[in-house]
Amino acid sequence: MFIGGYSGEVVTTSRVQASFAPDRGLTKAFLGRVSYTIDTNRSAAFEGAVRQNLDGTWLRFEYSQASGQHLRFTAPPTIIAGAPEDFFGRYDRNSHVTVGLRYSY
Repeated sequence: MFIGGYSGEVVTTSRVQASFAPDRGLTKAFLGRVSYTIDTNRSAAFEGAVRQNLDGTWLRFEYSQASGQHLRFTAPPTIIAGAPEDFFGRYDRNSHVTVGLRYSY
């Protein structure tokens, strides 16, 4: 499966906002997700956002492996990078890898 898009921004009236709007951090970026089911026990996915001027990036890869009928192992690393003045660049120290083990009964 492949999904892609572009998130633009049009400002009709410039205003000073005191509130934080995290959804505006994804403006002017190309967004996408690719996922593939390898077989009934394994799947892989890649998703990300890249600024149109290449100043910031957010990338996430996920691999999932089932073991038997009850266990599933998942390891999704996330990479956040960018220029210090970019929304993504403010969080570039938050790149991480999580590991999950799920038991379903």
